[in-house]
Amino acid sequence: MMSRSNILKNPLLLFLSLFIFLSLSGCGSKYYFEPKEEEIKGKISFNDSIPSPIVSLVRDGATLKNGQFITKYSEIPNVYLPKDARYLNQTEDYYLASAYQSLLLINKEDHTQTSIAFDNTPISASMYGQLIAVIFDNNTFALYDLNKSQITYKQDSTCLLYTERYFAILLRLAESMPYQRFHKEQKEFAFVAEI
Repeated sequence: MMSRSNILKNPLLLFLSLFIFLSLSGCGSKYYFEPKEEEIKGKISFNDSIPSPIVSLVRDGATLKNGQFITKYSEIPNVYLPKDARYLNQTEDYYLASAYQSLLLINKEDHTQTSIAFDNTPISASMYGQLIAVIFDNNTFALYDLNKSQITYKQDSTCLLYTERYFAILLRLAESMPYQRFHKEQKEFAFVAEI
């Protein structure tokens, strides 16, 4: 058995002992959030039902089996998506949906639909002004300019890292794209998310 002085003389043994001690000391101290009674402002209850079962979920909403959708503001607008289309996101003026290899822009005022055809199926989209950021089912990322009616930037999946972590980051960034920043070192666009 090693004495205390031997442990202090061997830095690796000291580090391992300290690491084990700190790891084990945190295991027994779990705390659960319990709001204080005076911090509870009210009660929320939902006694209604949705008009149809949910068939697809995204961070900002859900698509219902009957073609309607639930927005990020918990609204169910009186808009019906085409068969097999999926709600993706919304802006101030449009609902964004995916329908096989096209992106649907549905005007909130008059419900007119504009379809933008692509080579792959959009799985996430966000719109800022006339610029739409889209991530496709093959992990390709593109910027589409409505004024020019064309893709102005595209990053193919062969150039992206194939890890779930980066795919999830790109997905979240496309959904919340407020503005862009160019990284000269990496020669790629990065979008800063407002989370």
